[in-house]
Amino acid sequence: MLISVCFLVFGGAGAFAPPSSFVLHPAKTATTTSLRDAEDLVEQLDAADCTVAKSSIASLNKDDDEVMENGTAKRVQQNPLGKFADFCSATTFSLLHFNDDLEIKDSSKNLRVLWSRAYLDHVGAMKDDIAYTLLPTSTRDAIKLLPKSGPLVNFQEFITSRTNFIDSTVDKFLDGVVDSHGSGVKPQIVLFGAGYDTRSLRYNRKADFFEVDLPDVVDGKGRLQEYWKNNQNNSEEIDLPTRIGYNLNDAMDEDKPNLSYVLKDAGLNPDVPTLFVWEAVLFYVKPEAVMELFSDIFNLGDNSVYCLVDSLKPAVTTSFLHEVRSFMDDYQLEVIDHNSRWGGAVHFVAASRKDSDLTAALSKKSEELPFSYLATSVEEGIQSQKFDSASFNDHWYAVAYPWQVKEGEVFATRLWGEPLVLYRDSDGNLVCSKDVCPHRSAPLSMGKINDEGQLECMYHGWGFGKDGNIESIPTQIRDGGSSKRSPPKRSCLKTYCVEEHEGLIWIWRGELLEADASKLPKTRDVSTYPIDTVLDYNVDWQYIVENNLDSPHLFWLHNGSVPPVRSLNFVREKVNQVKLQYFRDDSGHGHYGQTAGGKPKIVRFDSPNIVRHGGTSSFSEEFHIVPIAPGRTRVLLRQNLPKGPILTTALSIPGADFVLEKLVNLWNYHIALEDYSVMQGQAHNVDDLGANHLSVGDLGDDLIKHFYKWKEHAVANDGALPFFSKWDSSFKFGGAQQMNDVVQESSYSVVDDQSTVNGENVGTYGILKSYTQQTPIVSYPPNNYKMYKPLLDLDQAFRKDAPGNEEKEENGPGLVFGVGFAAACGGAGVATARAAEALDINLLDLPHNLIAFIN
Repeated sequence: MLISVCFLVFGGAGAFAPPSSFVLHPAKTATTTSLRDAEDLVEQLDAADCTVAKSSIASLNKDDDEVMENGTAKRVQQNPLGKFADFCSATTFSLLHFNDDLEIKDSSKNLRVLWSRAYLDHVGAMKDDIAYTLLPTSTRDAIKLLPKSGPLVNFQEFITSRTNFIDSTVDKFLDGVVDSHGSGVKPQIVLFGAGYDTRSLRYNRKADFFEVDLPDVVDGKGRLQEYWKNNQNNSEEIDLPTRIGYNLNDAMDEDKPNLSYVLKDAGLNPDVPTLFVWEAVLFYVKPEAVMELFSDIFNLGDNSVYCLVDSLKPAVTTSFLHEVRSFMDDYQLEVIDHNSRWGGAVHFVAASRKDSDLTAALSKKSEELPFSYLATSVEEGIQSQKFDSASFNDHWYAVAYPWQVKEGEVFATRLWGEPLVLYRDSDGNLVCSKDVCPHRSAPLSMGKINDEGQLECMYHGWGFGKDGNIESIPTQIRDGGSSKRSPPKRSCLKTYCVEEHEGLIWIWRGELLEADASKLPKTRDVSTYPIDTVLDYNVDWQYIVENNLDSPHLFWLHNGSVPPVRSLNFVREKVNQVKLQYFRDDSGHGHYGQTAGGKPKIVRFDSPNIVRHGGTSSFSEEFHIVPIAPGRTRVLLRQNLPKGPILTTALSIPGADFVLEKLVNLWNYHIALEDYSVMQGQAHNVDDLGANHLSVGDLGDDLIKHFYKWKEHAVANDGALPFFSKWDSSFKFGGAQQMNDVVQESSYSVVDDQSTVNGENVGTYGILKSYTQQTPIVSYPPNNYKMYKPLLDLDQAFRKDAPGNEEKEENGPGLVFGVGFAAACGGAGVATARAAEALDINLLDLPHNLIAFIN
C-alpha cells in the first residue's frame, strides 16, 4: 500500500503542478504604449539625436512559434513524462478505490488533488480537515504512512499555495461583505472547476455556494457529499452546495446558454455580493471559450469579486502585474492582489468591481498594489526622478548583505568616499558609524567586538555599544568597576540610521531623525529564491548604472557567452530583433521589451543608484550600485529565481543550495569581466580625455540619457557633488563642490604602505592589526579576478564553443570545469563534477537547465 500511495504522489504530478507537466502556448495579442509614454519617448529620441526609427515604440509582437490546432492556439500539450505519470497514478487509484461503492471517477485528476489535500493537512502543510473524511474509509489511512516532510511535501507546493491564496481571499470577502453590507446579507460563492474541493463544506452556511464542473464530476461529487453529510452528527445543520453540470468549453457554443444564464437559472442572485473562483481549470478550456467566459462573468453583478489561481491566456500572456491590471480595467475591475508563477502560466489574482462599497472594504484589508511594472516598488520613487526634485540626499543606500556583517566582527566600507563601520551590538542590532573614534580619531575599523558586545577602539580601548553610545572608557573606571563620571555625549559615535530590510543592510543618507522607512523598497509576496553576488569594480558608479540600463549590449558584447544569455537569444545575429518601449511607473523610468526569442524583459532605474531587471516567472535582478569612492564601486547583485515545487524539492538535497549559488556567482563573474574592461576604457575616454557620455543615440539610449540628465540636476539641486570631501570639527559630512575637492588617493598626504602579505594587499602591515585606506578590501571579481581566472582558463581551454576552439571535438567541458569547480567548492563540487563528467555536460549550463526545467 505504501508503494501505491507513493505512486499517487509522484504519478499525480500533473495535478500538483500543471505548468511543469504541460507546455502552454500563448495566443497572439498586441500591447500598445499609452499616449503619454509614446510622446515622452519621441521627445527623448529627438533630443538625443537617436538614429533609431520612431517605429521602435510600436506594439510588441508575440511569439510566432505558436502551435495551432483547428485554427486555435493549442491549449495544453502533455509531455511523455506526464503521460507516464498519469498511467501510474491511474493504476494507483484503481487500487485505492477498488471497493468504493460510490463509483467516483477521477476526472481531470480531481480525486488526486483531494488525496493530496488530505495528506497536506495531515502533515500540517495546510488546513483542510474535511478532505480526509471524504476518502474511502478502507484506504484513507494510507496517507499516514507517508513522510511528514521532504520532497513529497515540497513537490505539492502548488496545491498548498493556491489553497492558502483562495482561502485568504474568501476570508477577506466574507469580512468585506459584513463591513460594506452588514451582517444581515448572506453572500454567494461560485466555484468553477470545483472538482472534489471541500471549500463549500469548510465554509458551510457562511455563504450560499454554487459548484460548477463537468456533469460526471458533479454527479459523483453529489453522491460523495450526500454520503458525507449523512455520516455527520450535525447533518441537519449542513447545507450542501448547488451543483451545476456545465462544460466550460460550451461557453463559445452559440446554440447553448451562457454560463451566467445557467447560474441565474440555478438560483444565483446578481444583486447579492458574489465571489467567483477559478482554481486551475482554465488550462483545460479553449481560448475562445476562456474569452467568452471572462466577458460573461466579469460583467455579472455590481458587487462581484473575482479570484483566479489559473491561466489568464489568451488575455494575458506574461507574468506582469501591469498587463493584468490593464486587462481587468477593460471590465471595470480593480486588482486587489496579484502574483504569478511559471512565466505567467498561472496567475494568483483577486479583483473587484471598481468604485463599489465592497471593493473599498476589501482594499482596507489588503495593501494597496502600486503601479509598478516589477514586483518591487518604491513609494514616491517617480517623484524623486523629477528633475526639480532630483537629489543624492534623503535616500536609502544598500551597503552590505546581512551575512557580511557577522556578530562579533567589524565590517568596514565606504559610501560616496566617506569611511564607515558597521557592527552588531550585544542584542544583535545593527549600528552604523563614521570610521573614526571620537577620542583621538583612530580608525574604528581596526578595532574589535569585545566580550561585552561593544565595538572596542584598538588605540585606548573605548567601548561603544547600543546606538553607538559610549559604554566604557578604561581610564575612567574605578578599581571597584564603577565609572568615575558619566562621559560627555560628544564621546558617542557619529552614527547613521541603518535598517536591515528584505535581505539587505540600508543606510539613510540624510539627517538621522528624518530617516523615512516608508521610502525603503517594498517587494510583493512572490515565491523566489535569492542568490547574492558581490562584484568589485575599479570604475566609477555611473558607468555601471548605464551599463545595466543598456539592453542592446547584451547581444553584441556578451554574444551568448554564458547559458542564461544564450538561452534568451542574446547573440549578435539577433540584435536587430530586440524591441523596447519606454515606460514610467510609480517607482521610476524604464524599458519594457522583448528578447529575440519573444520573452519579455523589463529594465528600470530606481534613483539614485539601483537598476532592476525583470523577466518571466517572477525572475528578477536588482543591482545595488554602491559608490565606494571616485572610480571605485561595489555592486550588490541579487538574483531572485522562481521558486516552485521542483526548485523547492531540489534545494532540499544537501549541498544543492551551495552548488547552485556558486555556479550563479561564476556566471556573474564571467559577465562582469566582459563588461569591466570596456567600461574602464570608456571611463578613461570620458573622464580623462573629455569625450561625451552620449553623442549619437541608438535603441535604448533614451533611458541612459534620462539617467545622466537626472544626475546633472541632482548635483545642481544639492549644490555639491555627492562625494565626500572632509569632515568638519563635529565630523559632519562635507560634500565636495568640485572634483578637486573630492577626497581620493591622488590627493592624500598620507598613503598606506600597500604592503603585500601572502599575495594580498594589507595596506600598512601591523603586528596586531594592519591598516588599509581602501575599505572595503577588493575581494571580488572583476577587479580581483584571481578567484575566477583559473577556472575560466580551464573552461576556455577545453570548451568547444570557446573563441578559437571551434574545431576541437575532444575533451568535453564537464570534466575540466567540474574539477576546477570542485577545487573551489569542496565536497559538493566533487559530486557535481563527477556527475558532469559522466554526462558530458558543461557545469556552467546546470543552473540554466534547472531554471528552464522549473519554468
